[in-house]
Amino acid sequence: MKRLNIMRFVVLLLIVTSNSLLYGQSITPTVLSPAGNDFSNATFSVSTTFGEMTAVTTITGGSSIITQGFHQEPDMATSINTVQLDLEGISVYPNPTKGILTLEIENTGNENYHYYVYNVIGEVMMEKQITPGLSKIDISKMIKGVYFVQVKNRSTKQQKTIKVTLI
Repeated sequence: MKRLNIMRFVVLLLIVTSNSLLYGQSITPTVLSPAGNDFSNATFSVSTTFGEMTAVTTITGGSSIITQGFHQEPDMATSINTVQLDLEGISVYPNPTKGILTLEIENTGNENYHYYVYNVIGEVMMEKQITPGLSKIDISKMIKGVYFVQVKNRSTKQQKTIKVTLI
């Protein structure tokens, strides 16, 4: 059994080495790079490239040095316009409160707003559609603690969340 395993190993080794000898890599003096330049004269040559060099192999033999590898494209960044997702001109007072909150939305036209009052575990305690200006929110019948008032503009998808404390 041991002899059979040794023979399998030898056959496998012959197959692997014969493939690499038959289909070996030939190195040509070519540089593919996103940018760079080549210069040579009778005594030396210089190639410059710009990019991130990865998988580099250097082979030295006699007076020759070959460095082979490939370049990745330079890092590029893509940007998009910044979208204002936080509503401006929203205030809730008094905070802390004993029960009646005033929600003030600066007059921005006939926008479609909703407010939501959430408890600390994310349950919606109340919700109402409102218009810009002053609105009263009565949370006096709720248990004392921390709540979140979230105002959403339905047309622009902007929102603002304010933490309030009921004392």
